[in-house]
Amino acid sequence: MDSQLLSYLAQNPTCFYAIKVDINEQRCYVYNRNSEIHKIYPVSTSRYGVSSKEGSNCTPTGLQIINDCIGNDAPLGMVFRGRVATGEIVNIESKKPALKNEHDYVLTRIL
Repeated sequence: MDSQLLSYLAQNPTCFYAIKVDINEQRCYVYNRNSEIHKIYPVSTSRYGVSSKEGSNCTPTGLQIINDCIGNDAPLGMVFRGRVATGEIVNIESKKPALKNEHDYVLTRIL
């Protein structure tokens, strides 16, 4: 775990986990307070690239504080538009589909 995350956990005793997104691997690593990997999740980062500029629709870099989790109780595959569940549920592929999908869905959880 990098020093920024360790420092944040040390300064915030009520925070039990920290996450780090590896853009190259498209993985989210969840660390516990002992700096051990608790879980690893696949993620999809922005198709617009990497930037911390507000409004860029890019994936931000550096330490991020999660203030809200949208879709915490949503079923797996729930589609969100404008941070609101649409009621539509799509099948999540476990591997890259043979045909390109015309949609770029935001599914299940938004942090």
